[in-house]
Amino acid sequence: MNCFTMAVKKITVRAPGKIILHGEHAVVYGKMAIAAAVNGFMEVQLEGRYSEGGLNFKMSDLCEKTVVISLDLLKAIHTKCSKQCPLNENPETWKNLIKEFIVECFATENELLHIALTVSIYCYFKTFNKGPGKGLPSLDITVTSNNLPIGAGLGSSSAFSVALATALLIYTDTIKTSDGYTLEKDSLFEINNLAYDLEQIVHGRPSGVDNAVSTYGGAVKFENGKINHFKSFPHIRIMVVDSGVTRNTKAMVANVKEKYDKVTKVMQPILESFHEISKAAEDLFTNYSQCNTFDEQFKTLITTNHHLLNAIGVGHPKLDEINEIATNNGFASKLTGAGGGGCMFVYLPSSASDKNVEKLKQNLLQGGFKCWEVTLGCPGVTVVHLELLT
Repeated sequence: MNCFTMAVKKITVRAPGKIILHGEHAVVYGKMAIAAAVNGFMEVQLEGRYSEGGLNFKMSDLCEKTVVISLDLLKAIHTKCSKQCPLNENPETWKNLIKEFIVECFATENELLHIALTVSIYCYFKTFNKGPGKGLPSLDITVTSNNLPIGAGLGSSSAFSVALATALLIYTDTIKTSDGYTLEKDSLFEINNLAYDLEQIVHGRPSGVDNAVSTYGGAVKFENGKINHFKSFPHIRIMVVDSGVTRNTKAMVANVKEKYDKVTKVMQPILESFHEISKAAEDLFTNYSQCNTFDEQFKTLITTNHHLLNAIGVGHPKLDEINEIATNNGFASKLTGAGGGGCMFVYLPSSASDKNVEKLKQNLLQGGFKCWEVTLGCPGVTVVHLELLT
């Protein structure tokens, strides 16, 4: 690996998380799901240093200290991976070998940090292989979350992947910004593809919905493996409520599959109902400006969807508590994502008074739940800062 000669930069990028509004679990069976970007973000800052190799990784949500990945370790990983195969020929081999190195070298750290480091090193190798430089530069990588808790089913991993991919693609001059900050369509396509590659490290075989929402923003519908973007989407106000219960997506999906196999004729109509709810929501969002009864219709869809999710066995007593608090305050709520814990969202219609929203919030806090307001349909990945360092 030769000395790295690329311009040293400082880049800050942020990417939004997402909320699944309708269709979770049903999407696995070919039904429609709808997801929207939320104004909660993962932010990645890259800052180059004038020396060859070495990564300093800081993600305070996962580890209080800065993790130092030395040049020697990077070279050892790169050498072992290269002996197996070129990166572009078999990226899965590289991902697995990088993770083995990370788990061995940082055995006392938690699994989420292992994944974040694996994603970062793999993306680092992949982008600098594509860029004009041939060496391994020194970088400080700082990751922070803003209104987007990690591991709560709100797309934090995809937001991290999208932000990291964008920052490294810009650093290597693989993509350009038209004015230093604006990302063009071709660049977004490149970012989305790389982020999906990174998401496979986290989730194995992701649908691609999370990284698409984080990249492009707005909202998408997903059906039978196809992702379509809403041309326009209303800026809907919701309150996200964290149940405080750790969810297990794989376990929840497996439980639903087991129930589907046991009572297929019972489950099929429920899954079809999920699909019809998503279609009805699609019509509502598409015709938002002409719909005088949007609030009532959306509330009905939310409530019905939540009860059907309970019917297929992905509820939890804590989620029921949140739903009861919301209902008692006159609001509609549903779980979002895999269920069995994680988060719920409460729809805050435009007609809701500040007093009633504050009462809802206080009741949730008194119940021991963390909650915060977000807006749906926000923009996708954004370059916040870009400068050349001298």
